[in-house]
Amino acid sequence: AYVADGCYDYMTLSADDHIRNLTRRGSVSSCFMARHIVHSELTHHDMLNEDCSVINSLLDGEIRIEPNSVVQHCHLQGSVHVSSGCLLSGVDLMSSAALCQYQLCDVIVQGHHIRLRDLKLKIFSITGRQDDLQVPCTNDSSTFLNIPWAEFFERTGIKKEAVWGPGILEDDQCLLNAQLFPVFHVTEPIGMEDVLWFLRAGRGQFLRKWQSAWRLSIREILSCLDQQAELAWRQQLFLSQAQRKVKSTLLARKDNSLWPLIRAAVCEGNEQQILNTLDAVATTTEDMGVAARTLACDA
Repeated sequence: AYVADGCYDYMTLSADDHIRNLTRRGSVSSCFMARHIVHSELTHHDMLNEDCSVINSLLDGEIRIEPNSVVQHCHLQGSVHVSSGCLLSGVDLMSSAALCQYQLCDVIVQGHHIRLRDLKLKIFSITGRQDDLQVPCTNDSSTFLNIPWAEFFERTGIKKEAVWGPGILEDDQCLLNAQLFPVFHVTEPIGMEDVLWFLRAGRGQFLRKWQSAWRLSIREILSCLDQQAELAWRQQLFLSQAQRKVKSTLLARKDNSLWPLIRAAVCEGNEQQILNTLDAVATTTEDMGVAARTLACDA
C-alpha cells in the first residue's frame, strides 16, 4: 500500500512521546484532528479541553480533562480532575472513586489484568510522565513520579532496600525492576489507592499495608499480563459506550448515523445487546418520531 505524504514514528518507552502521539492534531490527518473523542460517551463534553484525547471510555459526571492528557479504556464516575500531561488507561468504575481525592498532573496511571497461574487479578501502576524506566537510580537524572528517588523515599517513608532486593546490583537498579506495585495482601484488598498514595506526603496505614503486601515491578507485571482479560474488558467498554450512544442519539434526535455502531456490535457478536437497547427505547419513549426511527433500526 502507498500512503501519499505519509509519515511514521517508532514507539519508545517514553510516556511523553506516547501522550504526544495520542494528542497531536493536524500533522496526522484532518480527520483525526476533529476526533479527539473516539468511541466514547460523556455526560459533560464542555469539561474536556480540545487538546486532550478520550478513547474507548465512559465518563459519567463532572470529569475535567486538561490539554495534552489522554484517557483510554476507562470508566470514570464522579468529580475527577485530570490535569495536563496525564495518561489514564484501564481504570474501572470501582477504582475511579479513588481518583476523586487527587488532582493528577504529569502522571501515568494504568490498570493491568494479570494472571499468576490460576489467579486472575486487576492491579495498578503509576509512574511520572518524565520518568525513564531504564536509567539507574544512582544516576542524578533518575526519577520516580517526576522527582528524585531520594525525595520519593523521604516523602513516603519507603526504604530503598524494600524496593530492590539484594539480588539486584546497585548499577542495575532502575524503575523498570523496582518492586513498587502491590499485587496481593493477606488480609486487605488491593486497589488503586495503594499506588495513588505515592503522590502524597502522608504515610500511616498505606505505608504499613505497602510493606506487608506482595509487590511486583513493571517488568514483572508486563510478563504476567492477561491479554485475553484485557481484550474482554476493552470489548465490554466499547459495547457499553455503544449502547449509551445509541440511546442518547435516538432520544436526543441527533443526526449521527447508528450504522457503524450496529455493524461493529454485530461483528463482535453483540447484536442482541444492541437490539435490547433499541427495544428499551422504542417501548419507553412517548415521542412517535423517536419510536419510528428506533423501529426502523430494529427492522
